[in-house]
Amino acid sequence: MIDRIAITVDRLVITESELRRQISLTAFLNGKPAEFSSKTRRDMAEKLIEQALIRNEMKLTRYPQPEAYEADESVEQIRRQYKGEGEYLEALRQFTLDERDLRAYLLWRMTLLRFTNSRFRAGLQVAPAEIEAYYKKNVEGKSGLTLDEARPQIEEALVGERLNQALYAWLDEVRTRTRVETREESFK
Repeated sequence: MIDRIAITVDRLVITESELRRQISLTAFLNGKPAEFSSKTRRDMAEKLIEQALIRNEMKLTRYPQPEAYEADESVEQIRRQYKGEGEYLEALRQFTLDERDLRAYLLWRMTLLRFTNSRFRAGLQVAPAEIEAYYKKNVEGKSGLTLDEARPQIEEALVGERLNQALYAWLDEVRTRTRVETREESFK
């Protein structure tokens, strides 16, 4: 099978088949049909560019990779959503995937989460006043939880927002220093 280069991020190549595989994996995990429209491919290309920037940083910093067995529980959780092994394997085939694709994707998500937490989470704090304001705006009177009961979830949500802001600010900065080329014919 002949494959085309869709994107290059410095010296890292992202092929059209990788773009299609990532769209299929996302659709499979979301339980929706895979859509390969130009917009979907462009949106996925942006995600893959961000992932390539993170992979480059992980390579430079020699960030440790998880062991293959660490994805076992996630694979099992997905497998249990189906009536049997045959149905599970058929679902993968319908998305032109196999379990290796799924396992690699789940390991990457695990690695990405760990990297993001280790790189950007340290030092992120939320003031009590911010928790109270969030509670009044989003939780009070809607869930039946008191402020003290909701505090851990609210704090985690606010830290998560800040973590994402820090990650995307870093990605924006790194992208300005990185040569990214897209092959427009891959997105028509």
